[in-house]
Amino acid sequence: FPSHDKGINQSFLKAKIPSYPEYFKQKPDNKTIFSDGKNTNFKPYPKLGEMPPIDGKGLDFLHSDITEACVCIGGKFVNGNIQARWLGKNALRKAEFWSATKFIAALNIICQVNAKDFTCDIDNCLIRDKNRGQAEISFYDLLQNIVSYDMGVDVSNGSAALLKRFTGYKVLESWVKNITGNQNIEFLGNYGYPPLMALPELYDRNKKTVVLSGSSENPLGANRLSAYDLTRLISMLGWHHYIVAESKLPNAQWHSLETAIRAMGNDSARYID
Repeated sequence: FPSHDKGINQSFLKAKIPSYPEYFKQKPDNKTIFSDGKNTNFKPYPKLGEMPPIDGKGLDFLHSDITEACVCIGGKFVNGNIQARWLGKNALRKAEFWSATKFIAALNIICQVNAKDFTCDIDNCLIRDKNRGQAEISFYDLLQNIVSYDMGVDVSNGSAALLKRFTGYKVLESWVKNITGNQNIEFLGNYGYPPLMALPELYDRNKKTVVLSGSSENPLGANRLSAYDLTRLISMLGWHHYIVAESKLPNAQWHSLETAIRAMGNDSARYID
């Protein structure tokens, strides 16, 4: 819950957020950044729709209050592509992860946008009410508000529900399944508040075109995924440069993904830096 989080504003990392995308480009040079070239437990990062082997005992040291967890460790590179190990604690158990799932719809939107126009930079896009009844907001600012709670819980939750309007609940759920390979999920709900806009559209202010239009579909169920699903999607974002094309977020371009990285860097859920 936001009231329990340390937040970003007092963190020394706040000043570094604009550099986060560049940090994700860094590759081990075995001088300042090391990779483990000897450990044989690292396997190629899985392709879309494939599930990796997960060491189900790898996180047994975690406190019993942590009932589900998953960690993906990138340990070495082979032919320029990252190799990984997956550790879990009930990593595939379906659970309600609340706000931790909010970034998923944002990544899907980026994939949709760049599938239509790979030159479109999501940083230039505004989200606006089709009927012009509400103030427009940039995609970056909306996602930043979602993860930071700067505008309050209601705005964060309503904004996350708004993002789902651009895909539809069943389609977005199927998209996640096709990415992670895990079929045992439910991703059909909102976050306790109605969408900020009933009929949103995504507008490229540079090209002066509507890129995506949202629907008025209502939520159909719950949001119950696994820790693995969340770890898989966030690692695909962070390691975009070092996973093969068959493993990448479909159609997503770095010039759009880096916008999501900068926005998500404002997440309030931090406890030690």
